[in-house]
Amino acid sequence: MSNTAMVDQTQAPQNMAASNMQTAASQHPTASLHPTERVDAQFASAARHSNRVRLLKIALPLAALVLAGAFAAYSFFSSPVAIGFDLSSTAIRDGKLVMAAPKLEGYTTDNLPYAMTAARAVQDATNTNVIELEDIDATVPMTDGTLAKIDARKATYDRISNTIKLNDPMTLSTDDGKSATFQSANIDMGKGTLVTEQPVALRIKGASIDAGKMSIAENGKVIVFDNRVQMNLDPGRLNAERAGSAGTQPNE
Repeated sequence: MSNTAMVDQTQAPQNMAASNMQTAASQHPTASLHPTERVDAQFASAARHSNRVRLLKIALPLAALVLAGAFAAYSFFSSPVAIGFDLSSTAIRDGKLVMAAPKLEGYTTDNLPYAMTAARAVQDATNTNVIELEDIDATVPMTDGTLAKIDARKATYDRISNTIKLNDPMTLSTDDGKSATFQSANIDMGKGTLVTEQPVALRIKGASIDAGKMSIAENGKVIVFDNRVQMNLDPGRLNAERAGSAGTQPNE
């Protein structure tokens, strides 16, 4: 089916005025209404817009909180305070140091405890600054008092560039029901950025955001969704989530 629109030039002059009137009416849906009805329709449209803006003011900060947690989840790599490794077994394979079931515990820059385990860690003897972690399971505290659980298949950490590459899916979930899923991500701890060129999905109580790609800057303060961004809002659940976050009771 062709997408090209064709115009009959022989009928254009006599139909031009009617066409212009129809176009104007289509561009202004309330133009054919009675003045009172038109004002009511405009007020209703403004009210709907106001409600959308109000809901976005609730949903977006909650979304930002979860995604900032995804960034902060790996901050333990740049926080060498009180870090200790518990290696159940270590072996040399193909010139690489393979550590089975490594455990990492320490404190974030806010002096909050975190813990991480992995199925194994691999370090090349010729490049000890790069560590590959497989089947990662981490628990990291967030600034709002909740805990974030991170599950990732594989991550590559470079201590020199202070970067982390995730080439496999990663899921972050909080103990109060929020979650974020990444297919891949590049994290620069020094610059405070996270970039993913693949789809990301965010779920919170009362809202969801899906995007083809996303970037985080300034340590989670700036978040940009791009490429077919879709947001779904459930006003009732979203308002309840806001009330719960504020510590209010339903009867108040």
